[in-house]
Amino acid sequence: IALLVWLRRRLGWARLGRPLLAAWWLLCAAGAWAVWAAHTDRAGMVPGPELQARVLGVGDKAPSQHGPGGAMVFLQSPAWP
Repeated sequence: IALLVWLRRRLGWARLGRPLLAAWWLLCAAGAWAVWAAHTDRAGMVPGPELQARVLGVGDKAPSQHGPGGAMVFLQSPAWP
């Protein structure tokens, strides 16, 4: 920050503004590209094993202060004893 203050006093905002704006734009573009690259990187992803479950029952859940309610499904799976 001290360097920016010194440059502003030495060069003025008119000469310092455009390079700072360009640097800020490049930094934002690099960050956006990094987020996009991480989002689209699916090369290392492999599907997991297919899970099978048996529906034991379905019940109603009444609305409360913590949630809107709905259906409660009871499952049995070999993966979850």
